[in-house]
Amino acid sequence: MQSLPRLLMEKSFFFPFIFQSLVSFEEVAVCFSKEEWTQLNPHQKALHGEVMRENLRNVAFLGKGTGM
Repeated sequence: MQSLPRLLMEKSFFFPFIFQSLVSFEEVAVCFSKEEWTQLNPHQKALHGEVMRENLRNVAFLGKGTGM
């Protein structure tokens, strides 16, 4: 059995992913209801902001060069 890092380096591992469609920000966004949001502590709210910004950057990066 190959180790995961070695497997990730092989082109054949990535082949199935080439044909997958791009995702939208809405598909990766983590949304809370108003009630759920009020129950988060400040650290959790800050973490949510960081995750949402990272998701936005990743989705924007994937859209570059695709005509999006």
